[in-house]
Amino acid sequence: MTTASPPEANAAHGRRAHAWMSAATAGAGLSLLWLSSGIDADEAPRGVVALVGAVFLGAAVALWPATRRLPRWMSAVATLVIVGGLCVLANWVAFGPGLRACTGAFTGWLPFAWASSDMECRIAFGFGALLLNGVVLYGACHALAKRFPASRALALAEKAAVLLILLPLAPLLLLGLGLSLLTPKR
Repeated sequence: MTTASPPEANAAHGRRAHAWMSAATAGAGLSLLWLSSGIDADEAPRGVVALVGAVFLGAAVALWPATRRLPRWMSAVATLVIVGGLCVLANWVAFGPGLRACTGAFTGWLPFAWASSDMECRIAFGFGALLLNGVVLYGACHALAKRFPASRALALAEKAAVLLILLPLAPLLLLGLGLSLLTPKR
């Protein structure tokens, strides 16, 4: 009886784990796609729930290359589905019609939960939507720059993408800068 060496056994175990994670993620995505046909339109539009399922399926495809080599374009499409889907979802929550009711929870020494107002929910998701819009725009500019290397329009769009990424991060960056300036030097 031959046994695999520890590195080979670990690699085989890792491939099996990735395959199971990929299958579970794909199953979650297919379940959400199937459930989207029975969702009440007052809670969320069917397209939004189906998009969540598509994001899970994209994640399953992105996990699969760990076990089998997929073409580069398939990984790019999976990434676009994941990031683009999250971008659309954040934009829908932030800027879509209807009321939003977000809840949160903090678990620490004193666990408590709260419900935020419609505006607080929209502002929080708006920051995330701006950030994801910038990421999608930057990725599109990067992909197109290989095809059109000397395009001024792409260079301008890339600068706009960086602005969209930095704008929602500005309050955190300014807070960190302020705290670092206020901290006494030793």
